[in-house]
Amino acid sequence: MVMGVDLNRWIFTYVLVLIFTFYFLITPIMYYKNKFPKTIVNRFSFLIPNYLYSSIFLITTLIINLNLAEKVSEVWECSFAVTIFFICFNSLNKKGN
Repeated sequence: MVMGVDLNRWIFTYVLVLIFTFYFLITPIMYYKNKFPKTIVNRFSFLIPNYLYSSIFLITTLIINLNLAEKVSEVWECSFAVTIFFICFNSLNKKGN
C-alpha cells in the first residue's frame, strides 16, 4: 500500500490486462493492416502471436478466472508461460512471411 493505493493490484491486474490485451489482440491486427508497425516489429524481432495462440490464451484466461481456486494467479502464470513458449516457435512474423 502506497498512500492508500494497492500497487500490487494495480500493476498485476489492471496494467497487465492492458498490456496483454494490446499484445494478444491489437498487435496481430496492426501487424497485418499497417506497413509501419510491421517494419518496426520485424526490425527489432518482436514476436507477434498468431490468432490461434491469442484465442487459446483468451479462453484459458477466462476459464482460469471463472474457477475460484486458491492459486488462480499461479495457474494463469503457467498458462502465460506455455503460450509464450509456443509463440517463440511459431509466431505470426516468423521467417518466410
